[in-house]
Amino acid sequence: MESLGPPRRARNHGHVRVVWGALAVAAALVADFELRPVAAQTFGDDPAAVSVRAAGLSLELAPLTLDQTRAFFIGRGFDPAAADAIARDGCVFRSNIGNRVDDPAGPATEIDLALWRVDAGAGWRPLRLKEDWMRQWDAAHPGGRAAVAFRWALFPTRQTFGPGDYNWGMITFGLAPGTGFDLDVRWRSGGEAHGRILRRLRCAAQ
Repeated sequence: MESLGPPRRARNHGHVRVVWGALAVAAALVADFELRPVAAQTFGDDPAAVSVRAAGLSLELAPLTLDQTRAFFIGRGFDPAAADAIARDGCVFRSNIGNRVDDPAGPATEIDLALWRVDAGAGWRPLRLKEDWMRQWDAAHPGGRAAVAFRWALFPTRQTFGPGDYNWGMITFGLAPGTGFDLDVRWRSGGEAHGRILRRLRCAAQ
């Protein structure tokens, strides 16, 4: 599994644009968005990874092991106990999300993770967002290098992608290690709301 690195870059309208952290407020989804279950598709050499490419969206997700998550945050200034808490409480996935449209004049793709939902058997509920973690760590964890690393490691809650743009980051689902779940993914492309349900995802067990 590849490690999280610096933001990838996308060429757009003849210049290089760094997408990392470019936030935009996504409009609220209309009630009649398209939503239907689809089978999760594997990609690359990671059998636990899933991929969706539809209606302007390119999405790749794969679980990070607990050791990978611990090592990432310990390497960025977190003490072992704090890094272990993120690994065990987070159900951390690496993600690559962007706009699959190649035409520079094509529509923008908007995501709002606050609209995504997980179901681990007890009904649909929200993800654990960057803002949820920051409320916890701002109160319990010192600032400095570790706080900056944490803010940048998690995927932005809201982001708008121009054609060909994409971003990397961690997404946390707030589930126990080894938990299986379904994921309701929602986005907008050119102002039109879309949705997919990914079945049988699973948090890393160890």
